[in-house]
Amino acid sequence: MKKIIVGTLLSVFSSVVLADDLKCENSYSIFREMTQQRIDIEQSGTAKQYKEYLEKTDYSYLFKNNHPNQIYWAKRWNDVESFIKASSSSIQKIQSEGYKNYYFKMGKPKANFISALGEMCTVPLISKDYFKGIDVYSTFDVVYVRDLKTNEWRKFMYYGVEDRQYLREFFSNDLRRLNLSMGILNGMAYDDFINDMAHKELEKEKIEKEH
Repeated sequence: MKKIIVGTLLSVFSSVVLADDLKCENSYSIFREMTQQRIDIEQSGTAKQYKEYLEKTDYSYLFKNNHPNQIYWAKRWNDVESFIKASSSSIQKIQSEGYKNYYFKMGKPKANFISALGEMCTVPLISKDYFKGIDVYSTFDVVYVRDLKTNEWRKFMYYGVEDRQYLREFFSNDLRRLNLSMGILNGMAYDDFINDMAHKELEKEKIEKEH
């Protein structure tokens, strides 16, 4: 009986200590700053600034030794030269089309726990942006990971179309616990929205050529 009581008390004590160790909900100011930095670069920055931003804040950067001379971007690993060219073109296109962020906000954590990888925290990022002549309402899950030794937070934005091998590399056995949902834009799944926008772009170009 004593063993049962002691075991129960230790279990309760461990749960309390673990809860006290979670810092996600008290770190939203850090998460907001990370998000604002990305928005600022997309609105008026350069590919070089974006590369520096990823190296400083992105969770995937911790796995760079597994992918020498590569950067994880656009849901895959890219060699640095290709990344600079592609991201430069992407940022210039976004800026030329008048991209603007109206607002963003963060929901309550969908998952928050400590594992061998650090503190894991899944936070919904809700935003309204202006892009390609339309208002875009979006919700994406962002995984924030805290190094338990340095207390440094890094982030990983989840779109829902990532290669599973990369997700397993990044999150290992914690993947299911993260409670991730596919990105939603204007009520459409991320990949459906992208395909719809591409189709409309082609139709627009076709009409312009006819006239």
